[in-house]
Amino acid sequence: MATNVSLRQKKISKGRKSLFLDFYPPIPHPKTGKHTGREFLGFYIYEKAKTTIDKQHNTETLKIGQSIRQKRENFLNEPGIYSQYEQEQLRLKELGEQCFVGYFTKLATKRKASNHNNWVSTLNYLDTFTNGSLKFANLDHKF
Repeated sequence: MATNVSLRQKKISKGRKSLFLDFYPPIPHPKTGKHTGREFLGFYIYEKAKTTIDKQHNTETLKIGQSIRQKRENFLNEPGIYSQYEQEQLRLKELGEQCFVGYFTKLATKRKASNHNNWVSTLNYLDTFTNGSLKFANLDHKF
């Protein structure tokens, strides 16, 4: 589903208007992850431009706002670059680059019962044998 992006204006104090982007349907906010329908640009125009400088300021600011709107809409509506299979392969490759010894350490610290000593012993042997670094991608039957 395509996301519509509109450049809107909101009246604020001192005879100015604030420019913001309006998204439909709402998109996740990059920092908080919550869905939001607005993004304030931090640009202001004069509500009643009296001088030519004010009018020129309004025109240039609206052009910048439209440019940002167009870029944001193009970014949100671009088709996926990778197919589902390619995305899965990238995920597996990322997992393969993670450290197995670190993962095994986390598992060993969770063990509290009678087999705790077995896990710690295995961890010590693994750490000594690999010098503390072993990627998942390097794990195979021969290793």
